[in-house]
Amino acid sequence: MVDVLAASQRTKGHAESQGRSDESRTLAGISTAHWVSHFHMFVLPMLFPFLKQQLGVDYIQLGFALTLFAVISGLTQAPIGYLVDLSRGISRATADYHAGKKPEIVLGRQLAGSRLGIIGYGSIGRNLAPVAKSLSKE
Repeated sequence: MVDVLAASQRTKGHAESQGRSDESRTLAGISTAHWVSHFHMFVLPMLFPFLKQQLGVDYIQLGFALTLFAVISGLTQAPIGYLVDLSRGISRATADYHAGKKPEIVLGRQLAGSRLGIIGYGSIGRNLAPVAKSLSKE
C-alpha cells in the first residue's frame, strides 16, 4: 500500500513539474519577445544617421516616427491586455486559484465565422486581404 501511495505521489509531482516546465517555457518566450522589442527601441536611435541617409528623411521625421510608435504601442497594449483577460477569464481564474478553488479552464476563441476589417489598403492590407479571403468561406 505504501508503494502505491509513493508511486502516485511521484507521478503527481512529475505532472506538476511538467506543468511548471510548460509555464516556464511560455514565460521565457514572452519575456524574450518583450526583450527583443525593447532592444530594437534602444538600438533604432543609434541607426538614425544611416536611416536618414538611406530613407532620405531628416532627424525630426525619424524622431516623430519613433515617438508615434511608442505612443501607439503604449495606447494599444493595455486595451489588448484587457481583451485577452476578458476573453480567457484570467483575472477570474486567478481569484479562484487564490481562494483555493479550482479555476475553470477556458480554451482559445474559435475564429471560424468571424469577420476581419482592414483599415486602409497599404502594403500590409494588400497582403493580408488575400490571406484572409483564402481562410474564409465567403
